[in-house]
Parts: sequence; structure tokens; C-alpha cells
Amino acid sequence: MKNSKHLFYSLLTFALATISLPSCGSDEDEPERPSLTDGYVGEFAGQLTLNIAGQYDYDTDIKILISAGKNETLSVTFPEYSMSNTMMGEITMGAITLENLTYDSLKVGFYLNYGEAGKNQYFKAERNGTVTMDSEYPLNAPSDILVTKGEDGKITVVNSFRIGTMPMPITATFIGWK
Repeated sequence: MKNSKHLFYSLLTFALATISLPSCGSDEDEPERPSLTDGYVGEFAGQLTLNIAGQYDYDTDIKILISAGKNETLSVTFPEYSMSNTMMGEITMGAITLENLTYDSLKVGFYLNYGEAGKNQYFKAERNGTVTMDSEYPLNAPSDILVTKGEDGKITVVNSFRIGTMPMPITATFIGWK
């Protein structure tokens, strides 16, 4: 009986000691993996170059907002901006937000093809006092956006689109920093 009591207390002591030992290795907190969106999020100031028909470039300074969405996606918001002396006269591009850009490892950036997504954008063109376009127009295929980040933190956004029935493509390229 004395041996069985001794064995019982020995086993109980061993069990309690095992429970109270600190956990090892696999239970430790692993370092948090950085998000794909790190470095892409924030307000960026820079120059936007609007290229019309692959031939005519027009520049303006703007600020864009890039925010993180669900599941490692991005949203890009362009403000309304105007440009004078373009081939179409004075043009105004309305504010627009493009959402759910996903990381594309082949393009090494966040990408969205939105040409058939039903997006619209305000566009106004006025030449010599005559308004030739002034409405919300559909953004048709091919319309897509790519956001890349340089090692220096510079953000490049290339937004290529066709607006309404215009036959010529427009590419808005923004380069900026936080």
C-alpha cells in the first residue's frame, strides 16, 4: 500500500510538473507576415500624365488616395481634375474610385481589368466655348489599371481606358510619393 501511495504521488507530481512547463517551439508566436498592401496605402502626391490616342501628352499635379480593401486588395481614388489646351480643348475628368485590385505576381503589382464592370466616369470637353461632351460615360473594354511600387517608395499607377464611344484610348499615368 505504501508503494502504491508513493507511486500515485509520484505520478501526480509528474503530471502537474508536465502541465506547468512552459510551451516550446511550435507554440511561440510567429512573426507577423507583412501584408501585400504594405507601402501601397496612403495619399500620394505627384504628376499625372494623360496620353490621348497614344500621341498627345498633357500633365497636371494631383493627389490620389490608395486604400487597403478586404483580402489584400487595393482601391484607388482619383480626384476630379481639369486640363487646358488639349487636342479636345479644355477637358475635365470626374473623380472615380476603382476597387478590388488584386496582386498579380506576373505584373508585379495590383491589377484590375474593369472594362466590362459597368463603371462610369464624368467627362467634359469644351473647345472654343462649345461643349462637345458633358456627361457620365461608360468605361468600356479595354479598360484596366495597374499599381506598382518602386524600391524608393514611388508609386506608379497606369490607368488605361476607353470612355463612351470615343475611338481613341486614353492612358492616365500617375507617378507620386507619400
